[in-house]
Amino acid sequence: MKVAFVTHQPIKVRTESHTENAFVVAEDCCWALTRKRHLPAALLAVASQMKDAFFFDLSIEPPENLEILKPDLIIYSLLPLFPIVKTLHSIMSNVCRDIPKIVLAVPPGYMEDYARLEPNPFCVVYSEPEAVFSDFQIDNLIEWRAHSKGTAWVDDEGFHKTEPLKTCLHDIKGTNWDLVPSSYWFHYDRIIYQITKGCPWGCNFCVWGGSTVTDRTFRMRPAEQVATDLASLRKTIDRYLKLLESISLYTLSAQLTTDIKWIREYHSLMQEQSYPFMGNINLHEVTEEKLELLSQSGMSIFSAGLEALTDPLLKKLNKPHDFEDIIRSIKILNKSDVNYQLTLMGGGYGETKDEVKDCLDNIEIMRKKGIDHSKITIGGPVIYYKGTVIEENPPEELVYDRRHAGFRQKDIHIAEWAEVSEKLREYNLLDKTAFSYPVTRLRARRIG
Repeated sequence: MKVAFVTHQPIKVRTESHTENAFVVAEDCCWALTRKRHLPAALLAVASQMKDAFFFDLSIEPPENLEILKPDLIIYSLLPLFPIVKTLHSIMSNVCRDIPKIVLAVPPGYMEDYARLEPNPFCVVYSEPEAVFSDFQIDNLIEWRAHSKGTAWVDDEGFHKTEPLKTCLHDIKGTNWDLVPSSYWFHYDRIIYQITKGCPWGCNFCVWGGSTVTDRTFRMRPAEQVATDLASLRKTIDRYLKLLESISLYTLSAQLTTDIKWIREYHSLMQEQSYPFMGNINLHEVTEEKLELLSQSGMSIFSAGLEALTDPLLKKLNKPHDFEDIIRSIKILNKSDVNYQLTLMGGGYGETKDEVKDCLDNIEIMRKKGIDHSKITIGGPVIYYKGTVIEENPPEELVYDRRHAGFRQKDIHIAEWAEVSEKLREYNLLDKTAFSYPVTRLRARRIG
């Protein structure tokens, strides 16, 4: 059975500010806003586990070329950003119309929504499909759908859903980079490689790790597997990009500070041939050893969700760290001299004006306790996405936010948060540069 893993980037949409942006499914577990093409390596890794699977990019080749290849099944991702999801589904519904299609739920809690899209997809899959397709040599797809775990679909009898699966990222074996046609490599600006999936902390505003509808199991791909995949990637880059200047590598690597054993093993494998990459850390578990080992292994930007500056607000968000952790961790980050960024939420979690003003008092305390510089950025307001804990129990009246395609707190105290931002800037605690993904260049040898 020939299975086509299809990516469909970029999709241009018009935002509230009337400027066109391209939304890209960067992975099977996240979304990105970009004007560039990404190679979604997680999708590629899943395809690598299946016999007779191949990879197809609709932004590079027309649908007619996919029809010529005559796949028996098409697998693609959707992301929960309406109306983007409807646009993508509409496009895919017109591709190879007579061929059954499976949607990867992103995140999995949206299985029912996707299964009810018109025209109905053949099936929606929860978790990486190599676990769902372990017995995929079944000829009767309808029968397979009814008995496979982690699937959802709609038929004449209504909505159906089987028992969900846990994430299985740790079981994914090697990525076969040769599944990418040689002509594709000249179109990609960045390779997205997934190291971790999920989050162990369960913040109540997060769709990925804290959602009531998302699998909260935290998984890390084995360090040896990551090192092997990246070594294979080097050879592929060298083979295909001989006339191309460079391509960027970006990893999805949330909460890398969670597992010191993984860090030590990865360090032993990669310190001599490290790839620079960006990853997420948690302020509750930062240590000097972890930062040093990750830096020597190639981690070039350390990103953490600061989220709030007072214990009451951190508790509302169900963050694992408190204000004392923030002070301790920033001191360690500054002492380690790593490149880092801490994101402070710009409100929206039921805070009062007085609670925002308490942040100003804590900024003074940070200064008195020896934090004379930091790299804090102010993020947007918390969006109450469907399925999150905070959406099910909103502390305030909500309004629809067109820019983020979701609901947010009606009054987010903009003036008070602006005062917090100004105080951070005054005390040299605000990041002066706009955040951007690290430019990690994988140089190819030039011929001739």
